[in-house]
Amino acid sequence: GARSADHQTDRYGVKSHYAGNPVYEEINRVKQQLQDTKTDSGGQVALLPGSRKQEIERMLPVMLSVVPYFEGYDFVVAAMEAHKDLYNSIIPKESNVRLEYGRPLEVLGNSAAALVTSGTATLETSLMGVPQLVCYKTNFLSYRIARSLIKVPYISLVNLILGGAAIPELIQGSCKTINLVEGLKKILPGGPKHGTQMEIAGKVREKLGGTDVSSKLSELIISSLAQDADQEKIF
Repeated sequence: GARSADHQTDRYGVKSHYAGNPVYEEINRVKQQLQDTKTDSGGQVALLPGSRKQEIERMLPVMLSVVPYFEGYDFVVAAMEAHKDLYNSIIPKESNVRLEYGRPLEVLGNSAAALVTSGTATLETSLMGVPQLVCYKTNFLSYRIARSLIKVPYISLVNLILGGAAIPELIQGSCKTINLVEGLKKILPGGPKHGTQMEIAGKVREKLGGTDVSSKLSELIISSLAQDADQEKIF
């Protein structure tokens, strides 16, 4: 169930309150802006290949391998200025792939679906209401070491939050063109998994609880200060 903003725990002898996730506020701000400027998302797919150089080098070519299978779609990379030369060295000059710098939420908001490397981006994609495939691969040794140390069953924040395979994850050997193509077909409008994916954002919002994080934090701080003041008067 949803975590209450007033939830307290004394497991370590410390009272705590859950005020919500600050990602909400940025998501809501962008959604509000897109209401007046949103373009038709029917023909665009977002690519979020990660933020580190090695991630981009490994993941972007795999993501781009699906492009020829979706002639009716434009593909947009949510890019970072720091890696401008890297993107241009990977993306074929003659392709229906474009770069959009520094505006990942806006790219998502105008997309029908997304291919996302694991990380905070998976949570942002879900909260933006965009169906997604999570895909990730690294070198074999790094993967084996990570699997031996990490005990959680999923790599995406969305699946960890919901406690199940809510969104598909294509990891290591499964992260290949044929699987990405089939998975993307399923989550795009008209696909058999599209409706299910559209419901996930609501479930994530419910699980995280609340949206106005700043206001809730302010209330908690004021309440805490008032309690401290009352205690000082007593003693």
